[in-house]
Amino acid sequence: MFFYKILIRVLLPALLLGLTMTSNARPDSNKKTKVVAGRVKQETFTDIIEALGSLKANETTTLSANVTETVKAIHFTDGQQVKQGEILVEMNSLEENAQLVYAKAEVKEAEQQYARARRLSKTGAVSKALLDERQRQLDTAGARMQEVLSKVQDRQIIAPFDGVLGLRQVSVGTLIKPGDAIITINDNSKMKLDFPVPSIYLGKLKIGQDIKASSRTYPNLEFAGNVVSMDNAIDPVTRSILVRALIPNPESLLKSGILMQVKLKTKQHKAVGLAEEAIMQNGEKYFVFVIDEQDKTVSRRELIIGTRKPGIAEVVSGLDVGELVVLHGGFKLADGKPVEFTLSGEQQNNQQTKPAGTKSKVQ
Repeated sequence: MFFYKILIRVLLPALLLGLTMTSNARPDSNKKTKVVAGRVKQETFTDIIEALGSLKANETTTLSANVTETVKAIHFTDGQQVKQGEILVEMNSLEENAQLVYAKAEVKEAEQQYARARRLSKTGAVSKALLDERQRQLDTAGARMQEVLSKVQDRQIIAPFDGVLGLRQVSVGTLIKPGDAIITINDNSKMKLDFPVPSIYLGKLKIGQDIKASSRTYPNLEFAGNVVSMDNAIDPVTRSILVRALIPNPESLLKSGILMQVKLKTKQHKAVGLAEEAIMQNGEKYFVFVIDEQDKTVSRRELIIGTRKPGIAEVVSGLDVGELVVLHGGFKLADGKPVEFTLSGEQQNNQQTKPAGTKSKVQ
């Protein structure tokens, strides 16, 4: 019993001293937290629609033969730049060329007979019926020559437009048939870029809008173009509309099939803007601490965020222009917490002079 009395006399003062020290060590709940603050401003934002699209040549086709014949000559090399009308491949056409010579001779003879009959008809030496007959013979000879000329041209593969050739699929002596691929030609002077845009943006799309496109193929380059057309219907599965843009390609860097990341700028608008450094995120929700300039306390306010631009986010709802918010130090705060704030360096030289608590909304 005596032992317990001594133990109580020794431990009790130590316990009381510990409680006193703990009480003195408790932080002052009214101590102000130092933060950096800034005012909410009105900003100009541009809605940017992002999409993925695939490049196509402005014009492209695979050339093939109209008749079954053997290749006689090839007048191109792989990857060659050609002009419209150039003969690329010739097929055997000895018979057709002989028929063409005969047809041309018939035309020449018919022209001479018609000219002679016309001279004589002026003096009355030849009847009008004979003159009409000579005219018919001339027309028939001309039609016959055009028919043979068409057969000769069917045995020539001609470039339909200016472009770049691909890899040839035939050699001299190859027997080709209608539909057999000979060569592909692409007009790469400008490229078509087709990309889907969600139908909710349909009202913001218009012909002539500027686009910017980039690709991992050329990570340091950005290509400019503009919208030239849109599809005539919305895809019922994806609920998007296909948009086509044209991108100039003077250096022929872009090729068909390259995947492009597209940014389409729409109409500019003014809205409440907030520095992204002030925004705090909790799950899918965004919030900011707003400073009451009279009692120097903060309140946490939830935001709805819209468009962004470098360093600035559009606040769709939750803030008004002129309100004072915490830019740095918000992670230490809670509702009702007193603060000691200083304006950010950017705003110290441009401090607004309107009375504390005054708010103005974006019109």
